[in-house]
Amino acid sequence: MRHSLMGLILGLLIPLAPGPTFAQSGTTMQFSGTTYYNFNGITGTGQQFGNTEYYNFSNGQSATRQHFGNMDYYSSPSPGLSGTVQTSGNQAYGNWNDGTCSTQQCFGNTEYDTFQRGNQTIRCTSQQFGNQTFTNCQ
Repeated sequence: MRHSLMGLILGLLIPLAPGPTFAQSGTTMQFSGTTYYNFNGITGTGQQFGNTEYYNFSNGQSATRQHFGNMDYYSSPSPGLSGTVQTSGNQAYGNWNDGTCSTQQCFGNTEYDTFQRGNQTIRCTSQQFGNQTFTNCQ
């Protein structure tokens, strides 16, 4: 499981906005260098070439991720998909251009993500089984 990947997906698919919070879930599958996403009806792909990964989603959003050492740089026309993520050991800390801060911890095949903007918080758990990852958020 790669740090910060879910930060990108969740920054796009679970906007932090006023209103009731409800459970959301999705899957990620990897085949031959391409990652396929399906999260609450929005699908997408990610393809990696060297230290750069390109994401495209069915709602018209796109982003690019560049990885250098312990830093990931995301760029996109959408502020929620633009930002930086710094990894240290099994933890990652993200700052996104829409004001969201994210933290991530990985333990074996389980990943825990928290997204905070103002007084809004979303918590997600992802579990990887082979080439599939299952994610639940509240």
